[in-house]
Amino acid sequence: MGLAAVESRLGIHEDAIRLGRRALALAPGSDLMDLQLGFVFSNAGDHAAAAERFAEAARKNPRRLDARYHLALELARAGQEAQARAALSEAETLSRSLGLPPSASGARELARATLAPAPPDERLREEAQPQPVVIHVQAPPMSACAKRPNRNVRSSTFRRDEESACAKRPR
Repeated sequence: MGLAAVESRLGIHEDAIRLGRRALALAPGSDLMDLQLGFVFSNAGDHAAAAERFAEAARKNPRRLDARYHLALELARAGQEAQARAALSEAETLSRSLGLPPSASGARELARATLAPAPPDERLREEAQPQPVVIHVQAPPMSACAKRPNRNVRSSTFRRDEESACAKRPR
């Protein structure tokens, strides 16, 4: 399954899915294989298949909270918001009942953020914001001597080669 995960991250999705399915066939009772294949499908953009694998991993090992949180995330990405909210609620209830710490993978926060709607006033505020206007002005180039406001004051940002050019210039 390790090679499938690497190929998935490299964008070689067809081979990654094939290898992941093969690994799952070799260890059909493994919740870890379902979890990893879910990540492969997620990287490939097949959110429905990823949700199916995460659901299977959670069925095989009910204490695997990361599978439950990723299930909620993939259901949301697949457009099944009601099921995603139910899966997230179930995962959080299970977490509290078992006294388990939150998922270390960040899946919990990601699922919550994906399913949390923006407050209505914030959405309206974002839509009502005027877009900034950018005006490009082209000024004539300045000489190195003209960049110094006072020629008697030495600037730390003024380079030595510019200083010597100014000294040679007739005044």
